[in-house]
Amino acid sequence: METRIKFDGDTLVGFPKDKTVNLIVLYSGGFDSTAILNMALKAASNRENKIITVYALNVSSDFLDDGKLKLEQKYTKKFISHLNKKYKGKSNIKLIRFPHTIPDLVSYNYMINSYDLIFISAINTVVPFIGGADINIVLGGSLDTDSRGCHIPYYKEMVESYNKSFNSIETWMEFPLIENTKAQILAYIVENNLYKFCTCCEKPDSKIICNSCKEHALGLFSLLMDYRTGNYHLSDKNATFIESKLDKILGEIDD
Repeated sequence: METRIKFDGDTLVGFPKDKTVNLIVLYSGGFDSTAILNMALKAASNRENKIITVYALNVSSDFLDDGKLKLEQKYTKKFISHLNKKYKGKSNIKLIRFPHTIPDLVSYNYMINSYDLIFISAINTVVPFIGGADINIVLGGSLDTDSRGCHIPYYKEMVESYNKSFNSIETWMEFPLIENTKAQILAYIVENNLYKFCTCCEKPDSKIICNSCKEHALGLFSLLMDYRTGNYHLSDKNATFIESKLDKILGEIDD
């Protein structure tokens, strides 16, 4: 799928040069969304991009595990505080927490993309009210390997067509990382010293390692393989760091 906003090197490119822009980053505190938010703030610090405000849209739903929600709140608060200090006077960033409650139903229909639909609901509730620029650009963190990738064109249409009907401000939904792998994003995270601001665990109170942590371990392993086969350059310090994180996850599996 083509995307107008792309990840290029260590920042985002593709912003219109003749219009002002607000960026709305779907932000969970996970590795992919943390990477995009960091890229967005760097892009906003470049005045040529005409970015007015960067919004970090964090959705909390009772659909999620309580432990996961607490972790997300902890890490999102920590990273936003870091960004406010780093980009003070250079970029405007605002955290929006959007609470979502599943109604009390007789029975529930679980869908593989249920949480994505909650995000779409949050976007279409919040974004129409965001003003101050010519274009609102919503940034999602899906990668080329995401299982829900086939749904992305529909999500894009659901956001852009809805906002076109109800909003006087032009709205885009873009996926800047769609051509990137998990290993590439983890490399960006490590190289920019962002690992300490990220979480991925879906069930932190469980003794069983969750699918998200398994996928994270596979991403770390893939990055190490690329490094050791000469397909990706890492400093010795960063390679050792990645090995230690992978060993920690594997140790938890062994336990």
